[in-house]
Amino acid sequence: MLAVLKENVCENPEKYGKVCLMIDAMALKKHISYDASSQESIGYVDLGSGPCEDADVASEALVLLVVGLKGHWKAPISYFFTRSLTQDLQKNLVECALVALDEVGVTVSLLTMNGHATNLGMARLFGCDFRQPGQL
Repeated sequence: MLAVLKENVCENPEKYGKVCLMIDAMALKKHISYDASSQESIGYVDLGSGPCEDADVASEALVLLVVGLKGHWKAPISYFFTRSLTQDLQKNLVECALVALDEVGVTVSLLTMNGHATNLGMARLFGCDFRQPGQL
């Protein structure tokens, strides 16, 4: 998807150059199955480098999706099969996505997520302060 985005940015930077990065975790049914074509079992925790030998069964998919600020388009850029994700690890995954998007000429202007504790903790690690203006 990043290669396609890079092409699109070159052709139409106004439409594809600025995005909102959306983060959401979706529940998965815990299930291991065998993929005969790759001769691998799938359904284990996988953070992008393939499952470890002692990996747990995944119960969530963390999805990163970009949505164009101009034009009507959206594209998933990555997903990770997780069981429980710490705010530190999630921050690292988001940083990798931000760097990869920057390398193909895409500027992330917004980061959208729900108020889950992991998301809020990750945002604090990025330097966000959620106190009310009178509390600062």
